[in-house]
Amino acid sequence: YADALLSNKFSVQKTGKSASFRGAVPAISPPIFQEENVREALRAAQRLKALEELKKNKIKTYVFLGPILPYITEYDLEKLFEEFSKLNLDHIWVDKLNIKSDNWKYIEASLKKNYPDSVEKWNKVLFGKSGYWKDIRSEINSLSKKYGIKTIFCFN
Repeated sequence: YADALLSNKFSVQKTGKSASFRGAVPAISPPIFQEENVREALRAAQRLKALEELKKNKIKTYVFLGPILPYITEYDLEKLFEEFSKLNLDHIWVDKLNIKSDNWKYIEASLKKNYPDSVEKWNKVLFGKSGYWKDIRSEINSLSKKYGIKTIFCFN
């Protein structure tokens, strides 16, 4: 992934075209998907390194942070924003977990296995009334201001 981004950077520079590159950073830290989480963390580190190189070469960069997982993502938000601030990103796109295409049954099964006490809270956030998305948005806005990073939300 990183090598492909960097090779594209050089071809963009040669043609003189403007471009921007996105690095997707999963918003998962605790072991909700154990072995996948370790591999994804390594890929995320490679993506961040590639974004750093692209930015050094004056190419616009941004990160997509998502999906925000209720009561899980916030464990690392401060650390993520601290890392993002080092990259001098143009902005960050943030999205919440969206339930569609019957994905809830797989998510719920993983929650029951890894975080059985969280299933009821997730149901409230995703299918009931909760102030969670408003609260997490407020926390992300605070971190955006603290670290000087423009943030664009894909949800209200």
